[in-house]
Amino acid sequence: MLQSGYKGLNFASLVLEMPTFPGSRLMGQANAFSMGRRRTDRASLESTAAIGANVPQDRVYAGLAERALIGADHRLCGVWRQILVAIFAIRAEVEHGVTFRFWIGRHPMHARAPAKGPFRSGRYAPITRVAVGLTRSRLLTDDVTLWGEADMPMEFGFFMRGQYPAEQDMQKTFAEACEQARVADELGYTYILKGQHYSTSPLQALQLVPFLSRIMVEAPNAKLVTGIVLLPLHKPLDVAEQLASIDVMSGGRLVFGSGIGYRDVEFKAFGTEAKDRGKRFEECLDAIKRLWTEDFVTMKGSHFELDEASCSVKPVQKPMPPLWIGANVDAAVRRCARMADTWFINPHQRMDTIERQLGVYRQALEAEGKPDPDVLPLMRECFVAETTEKAVELARPYLEAKYKSYHEWGQDKSMPEGDNDLDLPFEELADGRFLLGSPEMVAEQIIDYNKRLGVNVIILGIQWVGMPHQQVIDSLRLFASEVMPLVKEAT
Repeated sequence: MLQSGYKGLNFASLVLEMPTFPGSRLMGQANAFSMGRRRTDRASLESTAAIGANVPQDRVYAGLAERALIGADHRLCGVWRQILVAIFAIRAEVEHGVTFRFWIGRHPMHARAPAKGPFRSGRYAPITRVAVGLTRSRLLTDDVTLWGEADMPMEFGFFMRGQYPAEQDMQKTFAEACEQARVADELGYTYILKGQHYSTSPLQALQLVPFLSRIMVEAPNAKLVTGIVLLPLHKPLDVAEQLASIDVMSGGRLVFGSGIGYRDVEFKAFGTEAKDRGKRFEECLDAIKRLWTEDFVTMKGSHFELDEASCSVKPVQKPMPPLWIGANVDAAVRRCARMADTWFINPHQRMDTIERQLGVYRQALEAEGKPDPDVLPLMRECFVAETTEKAVELARPYLEAKYKSYHEWGQDKSMPEGDNDLDLPFEELADGRFLLGSPEMVAEQIIDYNKRLGVNVIILGIQWVGMPHQQVIDSLRLFASEVMPLVKEAT
């Protein structure tokens, strides 16, 4: 009998692979182990993969997904988790001749599915950087693929900043924004996002809640992301009721994105200070969660008091809409692991910074006893044209101006040390941050993000201050027709 030697171990789905005939393999998936003590004999493992009466069963390969071992005691550290997996695999091989191929660790890499056979689509599924091969033969990463919870098709979102030069006619620009949302929805973009800022002079900007409330009609299929609500500026009951209303009116399409903000002009205008934003954010988010899930809430915060308060309308999604938190510095990334469903990775930081912070994030998830998120969104500035030269030429004036505004607003101050200067020459700023190029080049970069980071949602900033409406439409269409198919085929 196969048995875990530790009470409370949870083995993720096992992927079993068996040779059947030259050039083809059968794969099956078994949830062989779950919380508590479970015994599984070899026959039950083999039967998952076996199809037909005469399938050879002389070799069995099993893969454990990245978070293969989750103890009931979540304080169990990573090293002991790896040792226990190794002990289990050795016992299985000695007692039953079952060969395990599995990978454990933090940093995501990928193995590609077989080019032939039933899984010839060539999807990527995250494995990890630390390989432990307890096998009698070499690791055949071309032949073994982990299939499981992270094997989700790449999705794309359109970030609508809604910021315009002071001289533009806002009624006209809003009509253009409605057309952009309609086009994005028709082309299959999964998400539409709107940001939130106040006192944006010399720019004009439409506010998030009324904007999404109108856009939901133009884009009847897209998920509506508040990207992001600056929670330290607001009272929780107001936010809870406003956003629950959007979820009801849209038929359950709200994604609640939030963050702490960084602009002093906004903090002062709402009667608070930047030094208090962390505390105000956390208590506000806690209160919103309770208002959405409890009938009456009594809670005293630093800037509000709920005394048997109720939320007049509850969200359609139960227990609540998905929670994304935007974060720049390490402490905020840890907050994402503790308080949200996922980290909404920002567009400003280089890839090496994001890779390092994903380690911080996954350590924090492990400390909280949480698995990796089903959805891991990354935002990037993006513009696609027929050639890379044309894409850079068309996007540069508007993107350069936007990042000048970020620098003037003090966005740099909220970024981690060593990657906190947005006042760089454009070429240096773009390197590792922006997706500017031909469809093939942009697709290659997105595939690399998926492989290196494990992200499965890419949020695209395509519209910047002053960019002509038709350029936005053209880039949306070209991305959907040329980039999406290349990415989906490879991931």
